[in-house]
Amino acid sequence: MKRFGNYFIIIIILSSLAGFASGQSTSSVDSLLHLYEVQPDDTTKVKTLHQLFNAYLYNDLEKAAEYANAELRLSQMIDDPKGIAMANYDLGVMFNNTNVADSTLFYYQRALNIYQELKLLPAQAMVRHGLAIVDYDRGNYDQALERLSANVAYYTSIQDSLHLALAIQIMGSIHVNQGNFRIALTEVLKVIDLLKRLPEPIRLADAYNLLGGIEAHLENFEKCIEYNLEALPIYEKHNDKVFIAQTWNDIGVSYFYLGQYDNAIDYLSRSIVLSREMKNTNLEASSLENLGKTYAARQEYELALRHLQLSLKLAESSGNRFKAMEALNQLGKVYQEMRQADRAIQYFDRVIVLADSLHSLEGLQEAYQNRSLVYEAQGYYRQALIDHQHFATLTDSLFNKTQSQQIEELRTIFDTEKKEQEIDLQQKEIALLESEAEVSNLQNTLLGVGLGFMVIILGLGIYGWQQRMKRHALEKEHLNTELAFKKKELTTHALNLARKNETLENLKVKARALKEQERGAQGYQQLIRTINADLNDDSAWENFALRFEAVHKDFNVRVARLYPDITPNEYRLMAFIRMNLSSKEIASILNISIPGIKKARQRLRKKMGLATQDSLETAILDI
Repeated sequence: MKRFGNYFIIIIILSSLAGFASGQSTSSVDSLLHLYEVQPDDTTKVKTLHQLFNAYLYNDLEKAAEYANAELRLSQMIDDPKGIAMANYDLGVMFNNTNVADSTLFYYQRALNIYQELKLLPAQAMVRHGLAIVDYDRGNYDQALERLSANVAYYTSIQDSLHLALAIQIMGSIHVNQGNFRIALTEVLKVIDLLKRLPEPIRLADAYNLLGGIEAHLENFEKCIEYNLEALPIYEKHNDKVFIAQTWNDIGVSYFYLGQYDNAIDYLSRSIVLSREMKNTNLEASSLENLGKTYAARQEYELALRHLQLSLKLAESSGNRFKAMEALNQLGKVYQEMRQADRAIQYFDRVIVLADSLHSLEGLQEAYQNRSLVYEAQGYYRQALIDHQHFATLTDSLFNKTQSQQIEELRTIFDTEKKEQEIDLQQKEIALLESEAEVSNLQNTLLGVGLGFMVIILGLGIYGWQQRMKRHALEKEHLNTELAFKKKELTTHALNLARKNETLENLKVKARALKEQERGAQGYQQLIRTINADLNDDSAWENFALRFEAVHKDFNVRVARLYPDITPNEYRLMAFIRMNLSSKEIASILNISIPGIKKARQRLRKKMGLATQDSLETAILDI
């Protein structure tokens, strides 16, 4: 859900920075303060200051800053390079939590330079983690994924499940922001599986909160609330006020989209008070906008305008142009509902300028649509038509962008599965080579011992037989793995055929609609003929048939022998049923209606001589 905003994801992944490297002490704050007062000025006191920083990071930023600066001063005074690096890192975390990107980068880079000089790999991975979050915040997703992939490899090599989970969690957050929800869901489920094995309840809460965010984007708001309510008690137990405020905001937004406005106002109001206490400008602006939107839905326009103006002011003061654009758009919509057309147009004009500078197609689309409706209500039909044309063009662009994004997500999933298969095959080959090396070592040992020739022959014969059995087992497993890969490839190919035909059908419907609206229909008719030709193209089926035959050996021959009257189209139907595809997917691939599929299944049952109680799927699988 876009209206949850990028800030939802950023605030979740920032939690991984708190105590990322230190493993914060379980001592109470009072105990830490007592230690700090009695300890001499040495490296132990530096570590205590670092623990105090973490203790206050999410409930009192002023105290957190005080202890981070004291940590830096003491480290410099006693010439402790590790302490200096950690203090710089802590300051970077603090500025990241307050959305001051330049200061964040400055302190992170200073920390990284020191850790590289000291050749401390764990600490370098820690800073890469922080830098990846900054890259994410700035939209540098490829660079962020590159840093995180390096961390995943490192933490896998040292079997560090906690930090491995945190790295994967941010990768999932990036995929959420890119719209790759299937990939994101897979990543977050990996995180939950890892964290359930660890005594890290607050990390598990973050993972559940992110899972709620994915459900919100998929408009499953009841599920989103359910996951947020699982995370909330954990945040409250740890007194993590920033995350309590964020969770309240997310629950409030879900209630807004469910139309439960009283609940939405309750949670959003709580979020505003707590985020203001924590001086978290972005979260306060986000909650204010959501509350203003809720009041507008209840037609309480004065309250709506008051909260939206406050949201806009905070967004502009913090330089958050995306949040400012959302607040401006909501203000325009409120004035539109109040029938104050001139005021509404002023705000929509500002949205268009800002959205254009941010290259936000969604922002431009919504603003042009809203302004078109205002012009139309005023009777300015020419201006309304121009804005509507802009809106239609942007809608087409966003449709194409969404289609490309879905195709890219499928490609990413396919490439990931392919890489996993390749890694699995490589591991099998390594195991085989290691097995052969063991044979060679055994032979040398037996020769060195000087046992009798017959004993050596007998021993090698037995061992060689065992190794042949092992190799046969490995080769069988290799073939099974290859077959499984081909099945996945076949399924992916079939689904791509379905999506291609579905997209072409949608284009054909749209072209017919445009044809009815336009005078010159020749170009659209040619487009429809081209689409029909593509839908009926048999080359795609030939490629599919080759892949299918590679997985299901001699299926065509057996069908022809058992049922000689089967037509080519009925054979295609049998192939798709054997792959366990749904009627909707089969209809899309064969370019016929779902009722048509039902009739085809009935004809096929009759030709195969099946009784009413017999299962067509079972009969085809038994061939």
